[in-house]
Amino acid sequence: MNTRISFTGGSPGGFVSTDAIIFNIALKFNKTGLVSLSPNNTAVYLHDGKGTTDEVSVRDIFINVLPREPNTDPVDDLSVIISNDTVPPEPFEIFLGQDDTVFDGKKFLSFNTIDKQSGISYYEVYEGNLPLVRSENTYILKEQRKPVEVIVIAYDDAGNSRKAVYSPAPDTTAYLNIAGLIGAVLLSIILFILIFRMVFKKKRKVIK
Repeated sequence: MNTRISFTGGSPGGFVSTDAIIFNIALKFNKTGLVSLSPNNTAVYLHDGKGTTDEVSVRDIFINVLPREPNTDPVDDLSVIISNDTVPPEPFEIFLGQDDTVFDGKKFLSFNTIDKQSGISYYEVYEGNLPLVRSENTYILKEQRKPVEVIVIAYDDAGNSRKAVYSPAPDTTAYLNIAGLIGAVLLSIILFILIFRMVFKKKRKVIK
């Protein structure tokens, strides 16, 4: 029986590594024999904003599944890794994005981290005072107009967590409007004083 495993992913900001682990595969075998994993339709892209593909080489993986030895219990390696994982996911950043070609032009946040032990399970997003939302590594902001603080918590499969905070730049529109209004009022007062002084001088000349 053939089984297909699909994977698509990316890292905001890109990364450079010579031995990065992109993803792990946990397999459970029900019978003995030779199992092969054959990658196909594989592509990687440069972090240049142009969708440029890079060269990639892949090779088949062969696993020889042997019969279980008498009087032994099978070992679940994945469960062992998860139970021994006490390390939280790696620190990460949150990026604000907006593009007319995605999400109907709405503002969104993107974030991504890795966990070298048990792997990333999910993210929780707290946007302002709104209830938490379980998310993938992209989140469309509910508040599209005013800036709000957003907290993202990444959890690995062992339950360890890592928090990141997105603190937007303050909205200076209101301050600019107030400053403009104050400036207009001060200008009006100065003009009024100047006009009053000019009229007052003219009256003094007429009286003389």
